[in-house]
Amino acid sequence: MACVITPATAEEVPQLIDFATEIFGEPARTIAEGEFPTAFTAARCPTSLLVARQYGEIVGLAGVMEDYIYIDTFCICWVGVKKSLRGQGIGSTLMQAAINHASTLIKRDKGSIVLVAEEKNLTYYARFGFSGNTPIHPYLDNPHPHFLITKPIWPHKQSA
Repeated sequence: MACVITPATAEEVPQLIDFATEIFGEPARTIAEGEFPTAFTAARCPTSLLVARQYGEIVGLAGVMEDYIYIDTFCICWVGVKKSLRGQGIGSTLMQAAINHASTLIKRDKGSIVLVAEEKNLTYYARFGFSGNTPIHPYLDNPHPHFLITKPIWPHKQSA
C-alpha cells in the first residue's frame, strides 16, 4: 500500500518524539523534545514536520528546517522510516515531499537544500539531485563518516 504524506499536527508531537527515538535511538529523544514543539510555536525558522502514514499508522518522518542566516536555504532532517517497512519506497516518497515542501517556501528565484548524510547513503541521495562530499563530525552516537551535501531548488507554488 502506498503511504500518505501529511503535515504533522501539534497533537502528534509526543508520538513523533517516540517515533524518532525508535528510528534514531535514545540520544535523539532529547533533541526531538526540544525541536519538534517549535514546528508549531517558533516565530522564526520553525521545522516543518512531514509524516508518512499507512492505514493511519505513522511509518515515516521527515523535517524541513529553514536556515537561520541564509535566505532560501533549507535543511532536510529527521528522515526515517519504520525499520520493518524500509525498501518499499516510503523514504523516497518522504524525500520528494520534503523537497517539494522546501520549494514552496522559497522567497526569491532559487534556493538550496542541505542535508547531512552517512557515507553509505550518498548514492541514495544523489538520486534526488544532491551532490557534494564535505566531511563533518559524526551525528549523535553514530561513529560512521557523515557528509554535507546540497541540492539547488526553484520556487514551486502549492496548488490551492
